[in-house]
Order: sequence, then structure tokens, then C-alpha cells
Amino acid sequence: MEVYFALAEQFRTQDEPAYCGMTTLVMVLNTMAIDPGRIWKGPWRWFHEEQLSCCVSLDHVKKEGITIRQFACLAECNGAEAQIRCPDEFSLEHFRDDVRQICGRNGKERTLVVSYSRKLLGQTGDGHFSPIGGYNATADAVLIMDVARFKYPPHWVPLSLIYESMKLNDPSTGNSRGYIILSPKVYSATLLFLLRTRYEDWAVFATFLASLTKITEKCANEFCNDVLCSGCDCPTKVLEQESRIIEAYVNTDNNIKQNWLNSFFEDIPCEVIESLSTFDEPFVHLDYRPRDHEIALEKIIEEVKSLYIYEMVKVAIQNKEQIMKQDRKAMTSGIGTVSKTKGEIRYMLSTVLFLAFPCCYSPNIDSSTKLQDVFETMRKDIEASLSPLLLHEIQNLRKQISTIIKMR
Repeated sequence: MEVYFALAEQFRTQDEPAYCGMTTLVMVLNTMAIDPGRIWKGPWRWFHEEQLSCCVSLDHVKKEGITIRQFACLAECNGAEAQIRCPDEFSLEHFRDDVRQICGRNGKERTLVVSYSRKLLGQTGDGHFSPIGGYNATADAVLIMDVARFKYPPHWVPLSLIYESMKLNDPSTGNSRGYIILSPKVYSATLLFLLRTRYEDWAVFATFLASLTKITEKCANEFCNDVLCSGCDCPTKVLEQESRIIEAYVNTDNNIKQNWLNSFFEDIPCEVIESLSTFDEPFVHLDYRPRDHEIALEKIIEEVKSLYIYEMVKVAIQNKEQIMKQDRKAMTSGIGTVSKTKGEIRYMLSTVLFLAFPCCYSPNIDSSTKLQDVFETMRKDIEASLSPLLLHEIQNLRKQISTIIKMR
């Protein structure tokens, strides 16, 4: 029952009928004392449902709630590690072991949230999220700290019944539910970068992000044609040797590197570039902002602008905008609108987006060719010189993107 006391300090009631997932997550993030890195109201750095807008729009949540993957995405974007366990991946004994271990600790290290159907419990409603606030070994029951307190107070439920209730499918996904183990990241949430989008359906946006693998493939192929494959009848054999890739990269002319970046950004719609925004935005209308946050922002912006690739990205974005101005169709289509973000900020965000974008394997390519190593080599070369602060920002953003892609 050790976990109960930490959770009880942060116990709250959901503000909207479909906010069970959001309120549960807020409760857990505050229980683990994760610093949101931004202000809620006044000088208070505190999690509230209004701040959880990176993986799904709040308007959508008010109508439909969230899925287990969206819950994990929100947790990852806000400073927590989230491990999803689905019923086909664990047994009742496995679930019992996790509950016993987590409930026996103070809650600041790890917490467990269940996504289940109320129907099997004989309760009104269907899908629901709740943190587990305790385990009674004698009764083999868990304490459900229900955030819909206007309906049900905290109550004990047989562990086996909760296990069975997680097996029922979520109608919105067609998949079973499950539970999530949450723990604080070694570092807090990103200080500066997060993904937002104008898409109402984040699953659509996730599929769109995943499709960008083709862009990586195209640009890597251009690299092969321009550098690696000259005088070689078998590009696959060349690409299989990582040392050859690194050697070719080191000796590659900057003009060729610029061409890679031009190709990369030329094919990326502005919607993707515009999806990356900053945690600095909530401070615009406030008189007070955390000094440590402000210092970190200044350091990150200065460092990004000092990278050699920043100037290359700047040229690539300018080339893209020039092409778009010549294309009336691009000017009038919603997803192709010229970016409205101001110059230097747009170049900085685009640089970070390039460094953070995960290199996914394309299903159309034999994995032995390792075409994505072209970009990985470039990025590793740059990351080797980054400060721990900026490297942490990029790694966290990469995990955000990867988590969103998994929402497909």
C-alpha cells in the first residue's frame, strides 16, 4: 500500500466525462514529481489537463477520450517512460507480480495505470483509465483510485476481474486494452520542443510521419549514386560496410550534403515542419517565466544556430519556399502553405526536426543495404559535438515522433 499515500496527495476528479485518461495521467505525473518545464498558472509549474495537447487535441479528447497508445504518447511527451502491456503479452501471474512490486513502493519511482472496460465490473460506462492505489494479497484485490469520483469512490476489485476486463477490445481501435507502467525519465520532459498539429486525427498524422521513410530512402539513394556507387557494380556490397559509409561521408563535398538536405526538405510538406513548436509559447502572455527554463532556452537556441548543418537547413528551407512560390497549387493547398513561422525560428526548428527524425527501415528495402545509415552517420557526427542539454532535447523529441508513429 506504499504507493497509495503518494497517489492520494494528488487524487483529483476528472473535469470532463471523457477525461479519465488525461486526469489519471496528470495525477501520476504530479505524483512522480515530474517537472513540466513550463508554467501552469502564475508561477506554478504543475501538470493540468490543459497542458496535455501534444499527441491529441483536447477537443477530440472531450468527445472521444483517448486510447492506450495515446495515453503512452502523452506520458512520453511529458517526462515519463511508458511501458504498455497488452493482455496477449502477459499472464495473470505476470500482472500480479507487477502490481505487487509497484504497490509496495512509494509511487515516485513507478506507478501502474490500468485501461479496462467497466462493463465486466458491473459498472456504468465502458472504457476507463485508473491508477492502481494498492494491493491486498490476502484478498488478491487491487484498489482502483477512480478519477470519476462523481460516479465511484476508490474501490477494491479482484485482480483477476481487472485482468479479464483489460482483454475486452476498445471499439475505437479494435484492439484489447491493457496496463501501463510509468516511471520518471532520467531527465525531465523536453524544455523546448514538442509536436503539435492541425490534424484532428493524430492517427492520420502518424501514418503521414511514417511515410516519410520514403524520403529518407530517396535521399539515401541519391547519396549512393553521387558518392558510394561510382566505379562499383554492386552498391549493396558497398552499403553493407559501415566503415565505407563513414569514410564516404567524411570525404563528401559539402555541396553534395547540401543536395541531400534540399531533397529531404523539398519532399516534406509544411504541415510536418509546422508541427514542431516550442514550449516557449505558453510564456508569451505571462509576466513570469522560470529563470532556469529561460537560461536553457537561450543556450539551446544559441547552440543550434552554431551548428554547420543549421546553415545548410536554412538554404534547404529557402529553396523549398522558392519552389512553392512558383507553384500556385502548393500555395493554395492547406498542407502546402508557405510556413508562417518566423525565419530564424523556422530554421532552428527544421534543423532540430531533421536531427530528431527517426530513421525507420522501409519495408521495400532489404535491411542489409542499410540505406538509412547515410543519415544516421551524418547525425551521429553532429551529435558527437552536442552539449548534453541539446542532445537530451533531440533524443526526447525523437522518442515523441517514434511514439506517435506507433499510433497508426
